[in-house]
Amino acid sequence: MDPTYSGSNVLYVKGAPEGILERCSHILLPDGTSEPLTPESRKAIQDKVFELAEQALRTLALAARFDLKDFDLHDYTGPSHKGHALLSDP
Repeated sequence: MDPTYSGSNVLYVKGAPEGILERCSHILLPDGTSEPLTPESRKAIQDKVFELAEQALRTLALAARFDLKDFDLHDYTGPSHKGHALLSDP
């Protein structure tokens, strides 16, 4: 993860922390640095989400992918792009 990435496309997602955490390899810290997401840090995040849920508070996780070339999504051209169909509302 590189917040200074200067490429043209970045993929941002939001969703349930459980679903986002299982797909992430790094965590962005409040000071802007990133570090690997360890089993211990995953557990700390899950514990905090559970604690907030006990207070009837809903949490959302945010994630970003900066290099999309491996996924062939770096050339987004609008509604005709193959990734766009995944975003359509049935």
